[in-house]
Amino acid sequence: MAKGSQLSQLKAALSKAGVTGNQQQSKSKNGKRKRPSGAQEKDKAKRAAKLDEIHKRLNPFDVKVTKLKHDVGGRKVKGVTGKPTQSRQAGIEQRKKTLLKEYEEKGRAGGILDRRFGENDPSMSVEERMLERFTRERQRASKGVAFNLEDEDELTHYGQSLSKLDDFDGAGLRMDEDEEEDEEAPHKMDVAAHFKGFSDDEDEPERKKTKAEVMSEVIAKSKAYKMQHQMEREEEDNVRHELDQQFDSLRSLLFSAPKAAPAEDAAKTTLMDTDIVPDDPDYDQRVRELAFDARAKPKDRMKTEEEVARAEKEALEKAERSRRKRMLGLEESDSEEEGGRSKKRRRRERGGDDLDDDFELDGDEPWEGIGAGLGEKQDKEGSEEDDDEEGSGGDEEESGSEDDDEDDESESDEDGEHENLTSAKKPSSKGKSKAKELPFTFPCPATHDELLEILDDVHDADVSTVIQRIRSLFHTSLAPENKFKLQTLASVLIDHILYVSPNFTLVSALLPHLFALTRAYPIPVAEHFVSKLSLMHKNLRRGLSRGALDPASKTWPGVAELTLLRIIGAAWPTSDMNHAVVSPTRVLISAYLGLARVRSVADIASGLFLCTLVLQFEALSKRFVPEAVNFAVNAVLHLAPHDYPDAASVPGSFPIPDFGIGLGLKKLKDKELPKPELAQLLAAADDNTDAKSQLLLLAVDLLGKFGEVYKPLDGFVELYTPILTILRSLPKHTRISSTTDTLARLLKFASAARRPLLLQAHKPIPIPSYVPKFEMSKSSYLRNTDPDRERNAAAKLKAQYKQERKGAIRELRKDARFLAGVEQERQREKDRGISTPMLLPRLFTRQISPARPLRFLSTASVTPVELHATSQIPGNNATDGAIVILHGIFGSARNWGAHSRAFARHLNRPVYALDLRNHGASAHTTPMNYSAMAADVMHFIRQRSLSNVCLIGHSMGGKVAMSVALDPTLPAETLSMLVVADIAPAKGSLSAEFKSYIVAMQKIEAAKVSSRKEALAILNEFEKDPDVCAFLLTNLVQKPDGGSHFRIPVNLIGAAIEEMGSFPFEPEERQWDGKTLFVKASKSSYINRHNIPLAEKFFPNMRLETLETGHWVHSEKPHEFGGLVQEFLGPYTG
Repeated sequence: MAKGSQLSQLKAALSKAGVTGNQQQSKSKNGKRKRPSGAQEKDKAKRAAKLDEIHKRLNPFDVKVTKLKHDVGGRKVKGVTGKPTQSRQAGIEQRKKTLLKEYEEKGRAGGILDRRFGENDPSMSVEERMLERFTRERQRASKGVAFNLEDEDELTHYGQSLSKLDDFDGAGLRMDEDEEEDEEAPHKMDVAAHFKGFSDDEDEPERKKTKAEVMSEVIAKSKAYKMQHQMEREEEDNVRHELDQQFDSLRSLLFSAPKAAPAEDAAKTTLMDTDIVPDDPDYDQRVRELAFDARAKPKDRMKTEEEVARAEKEALEKAERSRRKRMLGLEESDSEEEGGRSKKRRRRERGGDDLDDDFELDGDEPWEGIGAGLGEKQDKEGSEEDDDEEGSGGDEEESGSEDDDEDDESESDEDGEHENLTSAKKPSSKGKSKAKELPFTFPCPATHDELLEILDDVHDADVSTVIQRIRSLFHTSLAPENKFKLQTLASVLIDHILYVSPNFTLVSALLPHLFALTRAYPIPVAEHFVSKLSLMHKNLRRGLSRGALDPASKTWPGVAELTLLRIIGAAWPTSDMNHAVVSPTRVLISAYLGLARVRSVADIASGLFLCTLVLQFEALSKRFVPEAVNFAVNAVLHLAPHDYPDAASVPGSFPIPDFGIGLGLKKLKDKELPKPELAQLLAAADDNTDAKSQLLLLAVDLLGKFGEVYKPLDGFVELYTPILTILRSLPKHTRISSTTDTLARLLKFASAARRPLLLQAHKPIPIPSYVPKFEMSKSSYLRNTDPDRERNAAAKLKAQYKQERKGAIRELRKDARFLAGVEQERQREKDRGISTPMLLPRLFTRQISPARPLRFLSTASVTPVELHATSQIPGNNATDGAIVILHGIFGSARNWGAHSRAFARHLNRPVYALDLRNHGASAHTTPMNYSAMAADVMHFIRQRSLSNVCLIGHSMGGKVAMSVALDPTLPAETLSMLVVADIAPAKGSLSAEFKSYIVAMQKIEAAKVSSRKEALAILNEFEKDPDVCAFLLTNLVQKPDGGSHFRIPVNLIGAAIEEMGSFPFEPEERQWDGKTLFVKASKSSYINRHNIPLAEKFFPNMRLETLETGHWVHSEKPHEFGGLVQEFLGPYTG
């Protein structure tokens, strides 16, 4: 390449490449230039390639050379020269192909079109749509099968059925003679007329059948056989089902085989029964299981809960009808079994084996009954009267009355009589008929007395069956009202359990039904339990008011009360921190143990049972109940022989109010005692030595179990040390010694687990030690090597990670720069498309002038805009008594979210918080004055048909609200009340701070800040209050290209800021007489002594309240402001 300047080098390169020089095109003979041919086009491409190559070679900015510190000749070092322009361009092209594609498709929804059958057909239900899809899928699957036997489509040939084109004689399916005469004659005539020509020979052989005809014949035969077999199976199933239903009355006879006759010849019996073991009692049972427990078919679906309940109800009703007929000697006719149409009853025909009515069966005869399946023999003197009780009980009342009323907790209740937990109705004196058959249907009792009437002639063993049948007859899925009947039945069951509480066997039989109803209807059952607890607490108060030591006062629970408390512990979770039923139960048990006084052995038995309940309640939660432990210790001191002369000499600090009442044992015998029975202990006399011994040992056992439960407590040692001392002072007994050893071991472990308080222990600081540095070589390229191989590998991996991290950060920055350029280019395209000049600030400046006061423009002449609103609708009322909230300047509906929810919840009114024009999510448009904004609000009210509206406005919103109230076109019933926050209906310029806010926001937008921190730094130049700055920055949003802008049109509001200080009415023109509340901020001057008289002229029925706060009263004092508004508006009662 030639030496010299850049220009000389460029000329030399162009000349050498043949690009410059005389390159005139040749002319033709007539002087016209020839058109470029294909060769000339190729020359142009070569010329452009040469120019590009020269450009790359001579451009010094396209090559970047890194100077080497130590250049070694003949060695190629990677990365010495580079072409940054080409690399940058390659990166841009690569990002256009990858990153730009992803950016353009970001947030793009897929274009999947649902073409499934019936998906867009609203007239089809979900079941119909799924059934049709299944049918079409089966048809599509069977379309490719050549010989599908399940296909019901008829085979055709040229539009005619193949079954009519052949007589199937060759396959052995010849028709009857009559059918052959009727059907074959026309067919043969057609064949002779169309296919036999003009020959008169009628004896020629029949044609050979085609393959299609043969297969059609086979398909028809297969379908016929299959249909015949299916009909036979269905007929057999129907007969079997009918036999099963009729066989129920005889099934009891099969439970035991008849007595076998004595064998006459043992050898003969052995020969006949070689394969059957006659002594096997389970053989018949296994045979019956194989016969009746048939395996379920896969096609049988599981019944729903409603179907199961309905089947149980129908079975019970049918069994009841059968029982009544058998009782009356009637038989069901065939018509009754089929549809129940015939109601005629007839007497059963007398058989040869019928007995006379006066025939008595001798109980001593060996042939009475047929095996053990008949059960116990009936009472010979049983009643033969017909049972006329009703069957279904469907007309019962839905809810029963409560057994006790909720009385006020007053002192007058303390002087009343003791109330029982159950009704005082005595059981019926009429003897129960042992031979009477249990009915299958019963009415649902609404009260306990009705249940007693139902169970009057029912044995205790059958009570559970009666309750189960009532639950089946009145299942919730059978009728909507059954839910309330079963809720009442649960309350009645509770009363009946307390009524029969001494009979614990019957109580245990009824508890599963009560627990099932409790799980189904927890709230009504819980309310009934709480009512019983309230009654027990009332009785305790009455007993204590009469005197805790009075023998006539009932301060301890009886059998019924203790049964109720035990049921609560089994029916409800006792480990919850707070529970609607268990928590008051705990309080009541503690009140019994802490307030009631011991007067007899029965009181100690009742209290120890309560301690047992406490132990069961707290087995999981391990909550400490001091009343239970204290009562157990007192029971030991009351019953055991000891040497303590008075309560002061007893170890510990246990309160012992009844010390020395004379119930103690003189001597404790070390013998085995029977298990204590609650009913016997509650009725035991004070001189019963066995009862006292049982209670004493029970109290000692409870102390041991309480110790196992409370051993994790921090104060366990202080609690149980005096208890152990008391137990060691008692006489020797096996159970007492065992409990004493257990408590001693627990106290030993608890004391050993304690650690005394020590100063904080610090870990000793070791002497620092360093690995010596070994210099293996002085070479510079070995200075980074480490003799430790693992440390060297770790350092190498760390260096690689650092290098890769830098590369990743560099690539991410390039990607962000590329996307920012794309966003910037798109924004430029948008800006180029805007043709309307931005002259709004000048126009608004010319429209608003202090020399020309604005007058109110009629809202009818203003085109309103649709306002965005957030609503809170309590219940179904969305129009009447609504509250409409209007925010101030620079605000939005989001600033009133908490107040909207509070007003809707406490006042029961619908609340609408609006975004005024040029604010929030509402439209940005002109003009911006109070007439236009009032028209927007009135349009919103009319659009939603709101009436009796309560307007709440703050600052600018307050003036808008007053403009709406003073509008002459406003209907009288539209507005009911008005609340104005820190603004007056006065004219004047706004505070200079609002203008500074506009300037600050314009400066923030011009600076194109990328973070909220930068915007706050600019805003602090104009406003130092952090609350005001945070409020203004709620309108700041981030741009996609990294900049920021405000959600509100700052320039438009800045042009109209002077107009916001005006008010379009005069007090001589308009007034509004509705209730008005003005809330003044003490630190603000927007409402002052000069404009308060003006407000009174506009709103004569006004009220003024002052809050110690700044201008933004609703955000600085939310509770006080909300309370004022709620007290002024009041709850909605319309």
